[in-house]
Amino acid sequence: MGKRYAYYRYRRSSTYCNVRRDAIESAFVELLRSLSPDPAYPELFREIVRDVWKQRLREAGAVRRELEKRIASIRERIDQLIESHIHDKAIDRATFQARKAREDEKLAQAELELADTEIDLDVEGALAFGERLITNAADTWTSLDIGRKIQLQNAFSERNNLRWCLVWNPGSALCVSAICREPNTRSTVWRP
Repeated sequence: MGKRYAYYRYRRSSTYCNVRRDAIESAFVELLRSLSPDPAYPELFREIVRDVWKQRLREAGAVRRELEKRIASIRERIDQLIESHIHDKAIDRATFQARKAREDEKLAQAELELADTEIDLDVEGALAFGERLITNAADTWTSLDIGRKIQLQNAFSERNNLRWCLVWNPGSALCVSAICREPNTRSTVWRP
């Protein structure tokens, strides 16, 4: 019995192009190597991201301070409302309940907005991971098992249409068009 080989199957016009898996995967790894950035770019990128991150933190801090002031003001109004109802008897029960409900709603909304401004991200860790991934894309790709490769592919394709770029873009295109020797080879599905 003959040896079995894994193939990728791509449609060309009305016919199909079969390409051995190891051929397409090695061509893809070479593509990843060719896309490695110049060593100066990751440092520049890190500095830009850090500057943008610091600016966002300053902006978030300003928003948080405003929200904290608004929350304090709402709580003060609630205290005054309680004081007016209980001690001064200035407002009746129905009016008190309606106004208190409105203030409680404003307070809950402001507290939700405040919670949304909390930032919990290890920027340096994310930058280090991203730099490792981009500068060593080929090695990273070859070290992953099939499940991780699919996860990585999906992470990029869902956000950035990486699948579209890799399969459809004749400029950077991919191993498929070179191996099939047809520059406009198209496929709707690309799986490593």
